[in-house]
Amino acid sequence: MARLLISSPRLFLLDEPYSNLDMIHKSILKSVISDMGERLGITCMLISHDPADILPWADEILVMKDGEIVQRGTPQQIYNQPVNEYVAGLFGKYNLFSPAKAAVLEGLPGIAPNGKHIFIRPEDLKIVRNKKDAVTGKIRELAFYGSYLEAEVALGEERLTIKTNDARLKKNAPVNITVAPEAVWYF
Repeated sequence: MARLLISSPRLFLLDEPYSNLDMIHKSILKSVISDMGERLGITCMLISHDPADILPWADEILVMKDGEIVQRGTPQQIYNQPVNEYVAGLFGKYNLFSPAKAAVLEGLPGIAPNGKHIFIRPEDLKIVRNKKDAVTGKIRELAFYGSYLEAEVALGEERLTIKTNDARLKKNAPVNITVAPEAVWYF
């Protein structure tokens, strides 16, 4: 059961308020908490392990590990520019290539091997028809998630995950992949 802790008249601390709720009741409670914060003009601090609870709601996120703050920033910064693999993984699937394995991405715009890990979210990779500014891979797995498909694509021995709406994709089919340079992050 979630706990609602009030630490001052202007701050509500909500510890996992949505845990063990179905989607309908979770949505209702999210609306109630949002309305309550706005109407009363109070700050709500929400603790959660679910990025879907945090990302659309927060103005600022603090990521903690072992009692220490490892990153602080806007939801966009935390999601798109994590400081490390721990933070990246807390907010969803990702593709991470070590400096030694980054060669499979040669040919993609914006990829500049610099001795750091290359980080790209699955939704930032695009499957395109044209081979220009793309790398070619082979679809190994496809998973249906309702509003999107997730494709696991082999680039030689390396694998990457792509989120796409292209329902025509087939397992074992070759595909060309590209990414916008601004979607590439290094750490």
